[in-house]
Amino acid sequence: DEKILARVIPYVISSLTAAEIMELNDKNLKESIYQQKQLIDLLRVAEFLSGQLRMEDLIPKIMQKAKELVKSDRCSLFTVNETHDKLVTSFSGGLANAIEIPINAGIVGFTATTGEVLNIEDAYDDKRFNKATDLATGYRTLSILSVPIYDEQNQICGVTEMINKVDGVFTKDDEKMIELFNVFCGISLQNARLYRASIDLSLQ
Repeated sequence: DEKILARVIPYVISSLTAAEIMELNDKNLKESIYQQKQLIDLLRVAEFLSGQLRMEDLIPKIMQKAKELVKSDRCSLFTVNETHDKLVTSFSGGLANAIEIPINAGIVGFTATTGEVLNIEDAYDDKRFNKATDLATGYRTLSILSVPIYDEQNQICGVTEMINKVDGVFTKDDEKMIELFNVFCGISLQNARLYRASIDLSLQ
């Protein structure tokens, strides 16, 4: 029995190793396919946003596309005002009208003034979180992903705040995806501002 077992064990180990390798390869293949799909989706979104020149059309589209990319329940877009002391907020659901907040207020204010990406699993455990919006809307914020938007001068011109990941919490891949997405957001916002400025100039 010992001799038989001694002969069999190497084959068992070899089979188990092969199975583990196949499982790992399958996992890597699935991850690669998923990442490729995300990049394709991102390029499609970028192409779509590049055709939006009216700010009132662009901002809702940005929020909708960001939600689709990382599967978040809601998204808020914050743009820096001309005097760089306030953030103008737009919400995808909850509040009908945009409001202004100090540029250093709350979680998005921290991102807007530091450039730091914040991935928060429980908003109510973070002292920077402002519960006022939840109280005003009756909505419960759980997870938050706050990512800066840069303009062509590499200055922060806004922040996208992803709210409540549908299937858990936001991941490192989600962070990277929104950072890439925000590159196109910055370009699109700048194009929309230039378009609006040219229209205003033509009306003078």
